[in-house]
Amino acid sequence: MSPSECDCPLPLSPAWLDQGVLDVLTGHQGCAVALLDSEFRIRYVNPACAGWFQARPADLCGRHAPALQRAAGLEDWSGCFVRALAGETLEFQWAPQAVDGGGRQHAVRLEPWRDAQARVLGVICSGRPLPEPVPVNDALRAANQKLSSHMENSPLAVVEMDARLGLVHCSSRATRWFGWEGERLQGQPVLELPGLSPGSGALRDALWRLQSGQELQNRAEATHWHPDGTLFHSVWFNSALTNEDGETVSILSQIEDVTDRVRATEQLWHLARHDSLTGLVNRRALMGRMDEALDSVRRRGGRLVLLFLDLDGFKAVNDRLGHSAGDDVLRLVARRLRAAVRQTDTLARLGGDEFVVLLDEDVSDPAVELILGRILAAFEDPFQLPQGALQLGVSVGVAVHTNAEGTVDDLVQRADQAMYQAKRSGKGGISYAACCA
Repeated sequence: MSPSECDCPLPLSPAWLDQGVLDVLTGHQGCAVALLDSEFRIRYVNPACAGWFQARPADLCGRHAPALQRAAGLEDWSGCFVRALAGETLEFQWAPQAVDGGGRQHAVRLEPWRDAQARVLGVICSGRPLPEPVPVNDALRAANQKLSSHMENSPLAVVEMDARLGLVHCSSRATRWFGWEGERLQGQPVLELPGLSPGSGALRDALWRLQSGQELQNRAEATHWHPDGTLFHSVWFNSALTNEDGETVSILSQIEDVTDRVRATEQLWHLARHDSLTGLVNRRALMGRMDEALDSVRRRGGRLVLLFLDLDGFKAVNDRLGHSAGDDVLRLVARRLRAAVRQTDTLARLGGDEFVVLLDEDVSDPAVELILGRILAAFEDPFQLPQGALQLGVSVGVAVHTNAEGTVDDLVQRADQAMYQAKRSGKGGISYAACCA
């Protein structure tokens, strides 16, 4: 039906502008267009707009628009039509009802239809479809599921905190490591939760720097306790999420269990400082300890005593029973010497059958004599070997150092010379080096 066929005295368009041309012009990019006269009857409607009502344009032209709206179960636009007829232009969004009960959002515009003298003859209604909205909820849900999957599959434990360091979420690995029950502990301060040792000061400082906005990311080493009571070491890799004002709103920590690495490092450090055969302090560690002790004597006064021990008759053990038996003897000697000295004393093996005891705490003459008596007594009983009982002795050289000048090498040399003097005096005895001050 062309516009001229509508029962309406108002001119709609030039005679040559027929329905088909109007439909092409108004239907560009799916735009819906309808023209209403002053009584709100439809004078023109293009196919896109007719589709809102699931009808053909020919079936709508001449019908009363508000009644048509109500019959279709859609919003009554009568008030909007009245405002447009009064000269107001309105814009809003609306979703036409579709067969399946849904509808795509349209940007709707109602504006006055004016003649050449600017008189309002009716209302022009146009609507264009808006881009399909991004399914935000579905996208967020999918993103959260993906992030949660990554957190669960990560070899690191993951802990999320709010701006006050309260627990928001933790992965199942964190639950196993620390024994946390995530839901019950939500909102609780992370640093006060079970498993985090009170000594995790470095971690506390690192989280505070993120919380206060001083840093956006950092790392910290900490020590924790598993639920079974075993100790484990960890490294926390922390990052902060901030808002537009630079304020921290949440903190995410990824935690690596480095217990095996720490133990390996500690073992290497122990091996570097201890004799592999007896487990006693080795020469290198002894020299470092003696340097510290000498420096303390120079600054604070007092004295320290070095005992140089050499086994009597040990060479015969190696010659007669072999080096394996000799190693067994050295281990037995080390065990007896540990029992003879105090925990504050430093017991070391220099090499071969030479041992050294450094006394730097309570080195009064009675205390030194007591230690020497225990050492000699440790060799009174035979050493029991698979090959039989073995009797050994020990010669001891004693060197005393006060706050006079001297080096570690000087002290060791004096004690060594005193030990040889004891051997020359018949073995199994004690000889004192001349005092250096």
